Formats: sequence, C-alpha cells, structure tokens
Amino acid sequence: MTTEQRLQKIEQRLKRVEAILTQKIVLPEPLLEDRQWMEANSGSLSELEPYDWGPEGPPQGQPVHYDHQLGWVVEGDE
Repeated sequence: MTTEQRLQKIEQRLKRVEAILTQKIVLPEPLLEDRQWMEANSGSLSELEPYDWGPEGPPQGQPVHYDHQLGWVVEGDE
C-alpha cells in the first residue's frame, strides 16, 4: 500500500469519526419534579415537596458533606 493510499484511508476514517461526533444527541426532557429540584437554589428547597425515597426510605449509612479542599468527608470522621 502506498503512502497516498494510506493517507486516503486515514481521511476516510476521519470523515466517519467526524460524522459520528457531529450527530445531534437528543436527550429526553426531565420530569417536572426533577426540573424543579435541579432549578431550585438552597434558599428555595424548603418550598419543594420532600424527596420521595420510595418504600425502603433513605439509604443507610453516615451523612457526608463536600469540602472543597478535602473532597467528600464522612461526618464524624473529621
């Protein structure tokens, strides 16, 4: 295979990759309740309905918080 043929193959592959990468991806719209939670700021969270954890309730374990310098921290382990 000549250098010219190799370059043509590479260009063909690049065009296929470009076609894949430029496709429009359509995501489904979030549910109204999900949108309200995503758009709420911490000051308005009390206005929203409590989160529905389902029949099993909230997950078990220790509470955590995020520290910008440390990352996720398990409360009580500080």
